[in-house]
Amino acid sequence: MKRLLYISFLLIGAVAYGQYYNIPYPNAGENPGNLNNDNTYPVGGGLPAGWTNILTGGNTAPTWSNAVNLPFNFDFNGSPVTQFMVSSSGVITFDVNTAVAAPSYTRGTLPSADIPDNSVCIWGLNSIASGDNVVTKVFGSAPNRQYWILFNSYGYGTAQSDGQNYTYWSIMLEETTNNIYVVD
Repeated sequence: MKRLLYISFLLIGAVAYGQYYNIPYPNAGENPGNLNNDNTYPVGGGLPAGWTNILTGGNTAPTWSNAVNLPFNFDFNGSPVTQFMVSSSGVITFDVNTAVAAPSYTRGTLPSADIPDNSVCIWGLNSIASGDNVVTKVFGSAPNRQYWILFNSYGYGTAQSDGQNYTYWSIMLEETTNNIYVVD
């Protein structure tokens, strides 16, 4: 009976939030699938080899990266996607032709016209400091790979990452399951 009640609340919540939903990962404190065992250190300050820098820091105003190709087939909301862009404010979008400017460094409420369709958000991060980078890396082997998009040594809100104010967040895309994880 509890399971039926939980599923009912989940469905009601999904309808209430429309396209925005969140299902918590039940194994808090672990990386999903335990494929990524790299320690999180700043770029140039101990981050293990193999990470690719796709957006450098020092962005006083929010900006989008160039389009980045996904390393494997991936479906977002049931539609195949092959590329994404990442903003210096913590948003990735699969709408690489968006006319929407990169969202501000100050988070807002969703839904928002400031966020392009087909996006995943950790909105409110910033890459004001020169050491704030977005880096990517693939873990695992086909058909069970994970693609990690790491906001490395980022500031948050209007606070610059300065050795005391910083955070590491990732958006991880999982091959075959098409799951997306937001990892703190």
